[in-house]
Amino acid sequence: MSLPLLVSLRKYYHGFKKLDQFFNIIQWVGDKNSISMYLLVAYNFMDLPKSFTLAICTYSGVALLCFLKSVNNEPRPFHVSSDLIPSYCRLEYGNPSGHALLTTSMYLTFWKMMCLQYDLKARGFLYNISLFLVLAMILIVGFTRIYHGVHTLNQIFGGWMWGTALYYLFSRILHFEICKFTNSVAKMSWRQLLFNFATRNFLFIYVVLIVIYYAGNIVYPVPIQWLDNISKNCEDLSS
Repeated sequence: MSLPLLVSLRKYYHGFKKLDQFFNIIQWVGDKNSISMYLLVAYNFMDLPKSFTLAICTYSGVALLCFLKSVNNEPRPFHVSSDLIPSYCRLEYGNPSGHALLTTSMYLTFWKMMCLQYDLKARGFLYNISLFLVLAMILIVGFTRIYHGVHTLNQIFGGWMWGTALYYLFSRILHFEICKFTNSVAKMSWRQLLFNFATRNFLFIYVVLIVIYYAGNIVYPVPIQWLDNISKNCEDLSS
């Protein structure tokens, strides 16, 4: 169902200049390159525990994304369909959608931390309208990935699911512990700052991700059909 829908969408709606421009702008809002912008805003308008919660949630999302794509080894739609020409191409695996995962985890966590910082829940209308805008943006960013032909529906839903799980983990479960950690940083020695629970786990996860990536390339080599379809459908990667 997903592939025929994508092919029809690309066939009948791609090429409308204003529509393409709109979705390109929306897509940039959810791109990994925009992460620094959100973190800059957070560190200027939130206290350290809340901005650090957003930062660790965001970068945990990037790590989880790499892990899931390496484990799932699921192709993007234009890897397996010779009739689907996307707006642009990527060689990485498709499940889950990085845009869907990162926008869900980052936007919802940003919204939650802002609510805590400025007590938005006490301002009923502002609380509700801000949540509506965040959810609407998450949905629109997910749709742009379908419009551009770079993800299937299950990959978008998978991104939303994992992004929501990350939001809940860092905003609802770990936020208090993160607050304790950031408030204790001023009392830590240089040794404690360099070697603590967070840095040790970061290094461990980083090594595990590298091993999984190279092991996946050996166990699951890229099928020739994928390479042929990429060469046919992707002008920006055909060389």
